Amino acid sequence: MLTNKISTTARVALRANVSASDQNVATGHLMRCSRLGLELQRRGFVVELWVNQDELVDKLAPSSLNRVYVSNADDFVPPGRCAADFGAIIIDLPDEPQTVANDSLELKKLCELGVNLIKLGHTRFVSDYFAAVICLYPTKKVFMSNYYEGSDYLVLDHEFLRIREEIDAGPARGQKVEEIFVSMGGVDLDDRTHLAITALEELGFAGKVTVVVGAAYPYFEKLKLKQGAVPFTLELHQGINDVGRLMARADLGLAAFVTTAYELVGLRVPVACVTHKPWQAASAASFADLGA
Repeated sequence: MLTNKISTTARVALRANVSASDQNVATGHLMRCSRLGLELQRRGFVVELWVNQDELVDKLAPSSLNRVYVSNADDFVPPGRCAADFGAIIIDLPDEPQTVANDSLELKKLCELGVNLIKLGHTRFVSDYFAAVICLYPTKKVFMSNYYEGSDYLVLDHEFLRIREEIDAGPARGQKVEEIFVSMGGVDLDDRTHLAITALEELGFAGKVTVVVGAAYPYFEKLKLKQGAVPFTLELHQGINDVGRLMARADLGLAAFVTTAYELVGLRVPVACVTHKPWQAASAASFADLGA
């Protein structure tokens, strides 16, 4: 639902931050915006990726997207750009840029000028200035008529839908857990990936464990030492794009409570979630109530 119709000739900006050193600004924000940007570009929109300067940007952002850098991570609009010139601005940040948070009148002005503001994630604003707010964490509520929460509304890649159709057309999933998919986020500075592998080792699991980490995961060399030293087959992947196929093979997922958890459930894979932040716990409990 958008407040203003967007022409396919309109310009669309996607605003994201990423950090190699801050777990709160993980790679998922940039990866999600990159996927959206490529799809919008494929549909004929003129797309810009507004992003902070960080070593991960060169590693993760597609070269085919026009990249424009903000002066610092708290800025909303890059130098030389006017937000009113864009048909839509999609914001995927842990919080609003400080320059916007200090002046909510800017949002009202952009809305009146016909700019569709879309927030992926929680927003602190109680207003109708956003065309839509789509949040992973349903317990972080705000009072907005256009606030979509939880798994009914979520940005997932089309590939997951195609894979799910194949799964639904195939044989039913068995009850025995023979393969486990593990993913604890793109950066995983706390190395919950290693904790998960160690726990499975202590439990004596003897099947197959497929681990996917992001390109920025700093402990990959240490993780490779586990291969051949655990009682199960350990398959490791770093920085890959076809993760859906690996998820679909699994009988169980162990994942951080981020988009990965929703992707697994979307592929009919039961998942045990690990929360990174205390405020995620209540949302994860609601997620479990849905049958995850």
